[in-house]
Amino acid sequence: MKKQKQEPLTDEQLFVSARQAALRVDFIQTVDKLRLYTCALYSAMLWGKHTTDRDPSW
Repeated sequence: MKKQKQEPLTDEQLFVSARQAALRVDFIQTVDKLRLYTCALYSAMLWGKHTTDRDPSW
């Protein structure tokens, strides 16, 4: 059976996903740290999106 290709997430959807992931961790104590952690997750997700776009064999 062939694997169906999913539509790539928009940058806004990636940010929402990163924020949801950041809200699930227990070690964040302040709003500033939540924002920083969300941005770090978003950056990593965006990097991964662009990396797999260039080399689909990943």
